[in-house]
Amino acid sequence: MARPADPLAKSKLLRAARQEFGAVGLTDARVEDIAKRAKLAKGSFYLHFKSKDEAFHEIVDHFLADLQRVTDDYHPECMASCNAEEALETFRVHDEKMLEFLWANRDIMRMILYGAKVRHQYAHALDAFLDGQAAQIAEGVRALQSNGVYANDFDADACAWLLAGAWFNLARRMCQMSSPPDFKLWAWTLRRLFGQGVVAR
Repeated sequence: MARPADPLAKSKLLRAARQEFGAVGLTDARVEDIAKRAKLAKGSFYLHFKSKDEAFHEIVDHFLADLQRVTDDYHPECMASCNAEEALETFRVHDEKMLEFLWANRDIMRMILYGAKVRHQYAHALDAFLDGQAAQIAEGVRALQSNGVYANDFDADACAWLLAGAWFNLARRMCQMSSPPDFKLWAWTLRRLFGQGVVAR
């Protein structure tokens, strides 16, 4: 009697592939080592993926979807009815959560940002994500300007691109760190620089 297929095989393989890619990189990763990490036969890998590149693309796609979910937790439309302290605290809590997410996923970010082959493949997706984030930030800034919380004597789009660039560089910095930063302090720093600095006086 044939043994039933493992219903968790694909998720085990994706987890093992992520560990293997993180350890040796996409180029040097081998399917047999991925299967060994997952405690599955090599043939099981090819039941779910055509190649290690396909597995990697699925991992990155999951990461980008999760990243979008985390960023979507911040809703700029609520900014039209809050005061300065409420808005700044909303930013601080969101930023701390975002920093923790980026730290937990720095292995994937490292491959996207520094792997030549991967960076080329995902450059468009990364640019599109940053464009979307800047647009979302600008919308929130305009809502706070119309509410009188933020001053009106600065450009919302310029502010949004500065903040999006700051996040991109924080993510790059995390890729180079061996121990986690102080998430609360970093979130507070972002609040001070990009929140309190533009509050209407």
